[in-house]
Amino acid sequence: MTVEIKGSSPIILCLILATMATILVSATACGGDDDDDDDMAGDDDCKDGFVDKDGYVDCGGGDDDTDEELDDDDDDTIVDDDTTDEPALKVGATRVDVSPAETDMLIMGGYDVVLSEEKARRTTGIHDPLYATAVAFENPDDPPVIMLNFDMVGMIITDIDKIREGIAEQLEGVDAEDVVVSSSHSHATPDGVGIWGVIVPPMSGRDEDYIDQLVGGGIQAGVTAWNAREPATLAAATGDFEELHYNSIVGDENAITDDTLTVLVARDTSGHPIASVMNWGCHPMVMGPQNSLVSADFAGAYYKFMDEEIGGVNMFVNGALGASVHPHNLDDGFEIGSGRDWGSWEDVDNYGRDLADATQDLIDGATPVEDTTIKLHHRTVSAPVGNPFFAYAGNGRLIPREVPPIGEVGTTNMTAFSIGEVRLGTIPGELVPTIGVAVREMMGGEHTMLVNLGNDWIGYIMTEEQFGSIPYLYNTLLSAGPKVGTTVMDNYMEIFGAAGEAWETTAP
Repeated sequence: MTVEIKGSSPIILCLILATMATILVSATACGGDDDDDDDMAGDDDCKDGFVDKDGYVDCGGGDDDTDEELDDDDDDTIVDDDTTDEPALKVGATRVDVSPAETDMLIMGGYDVVLSEEKARRTTGIHDPLYATAVAFENPDDPPVIMLNFDMVGMIITDIDKIREGIAEQLEGVDAEDVVVSSSHSHATPDGVGIWGVIVPPMSGRDEDYIDQLVGGGIQAGVTAWNAREPATLAAATGDFEELHYNSIVGDENAITDDTLTVLVARDTSGHPIASVMNWGCHPMVMGPQNSLVSADFAGAYYKFMDEEIGGVNMFVNGALGASVHPHNLDDGFEIGSGRDWGSWEDVDNYGRDLADATQDLIDGATPVEDTTIKLHHRTVSAPVGNPFFAYAGNGRLIPREVPPIGEVGTTNMTAFSIGEVRLGTIPGELVPTIGVAVREMMGGEHTMLVNLGNDWIGYIMTEEQFGSIPYLYNTLLSAGPKVGTTVMDNYMEIFGAAGEAWETTAP
């Protein structure tokens, strides 16, 4: 069809053409209105009349186009509804294999102390890999947190500080104090402390080349997890699982277990798991001292089943395992120390499966963590050394760290942090459940995690009454002193008390 305009003035012609252009633009914009009320499909909503990033001029109504890559609700209102609807929290996770070489023949940690090199347990191969597992959390305007857990019998503050500082050096906005490093305490791993070497003459159980490998792997894991951050939602659950462990102390009717199992799971915006962090207290020692193959013990089996069944990166963080909580197998009921042989590799798998099943049951009923505000409190703590053996083992004889003489004060550190109603606190050793239960009560929050062997290892941490008593003689040998347990309690009383108003909890 041809339209002929006769006798029209140039002004009228211009008005008609302008009207047709407006109609044409409106028609082409109806499939992609970016809610700036000017019917333009591009990101042309700038503030106060300025030209925006796409070179278009705002026609008024205010800046409601908050993400230039995404369109909004197409509702033609001036309300700022052009958002990604993504969670503010970001989570990243990874694992790095830190297994020693098959042929290294390193001294293993966990079982007794020895008086001759011939008696020291050495690795003869690898049954399953050892990992440095990292989960990173970032919430806008809050301190970041990177959790890093090693499948190791223990790691000391001198090495852990290298890891924390190494991660902080590579990541802008992350301080060393934002990194929490812990160990699973598997007894089928190389000695990362030094105390399981030879007592007289002193020979450390550590292999410094392998320690360097651990430090490098830990830094790699922490940095990689941080760089893998993506928008995430959290859910948490807590349950009691007393049937999976028991307290092996004989002669103390008050020896208890802390049966609390807490899990925190992070999912991406599609609902797929990014990571989970599970906390529960038990020695990973289904395999006994007869074993010489490197293994994460039941923690390794737990990873395997969790990875297969829910996906993501799954972390096990040990809870109040001290003095001395051992595994109890649901399938055949073996109890370490009951006169039976130690467990088999089949028992290790069965135990890991049982623990994974218990965790997944909790995840199925987990409640969303709506408030993802992160708060963090870090401090140096001190306590007098009260164990002659610990004082002897330090200062490079067995353990390459400064340990003062008996009666003088030694230092370590503690970190408490929260993600909403999920509260976590590090323990610089193996905490007895008696103290663990009391610490949980003062932490407040709906879900609590005691990160044992966190940021240090100073041995068993027990009450003054337990230290030196007959049922705890072996545990006393591997403890810094009788005042350490009181120090932990006092400091957490101060931490949670001082932070109580901010965290909306009241310490008793």
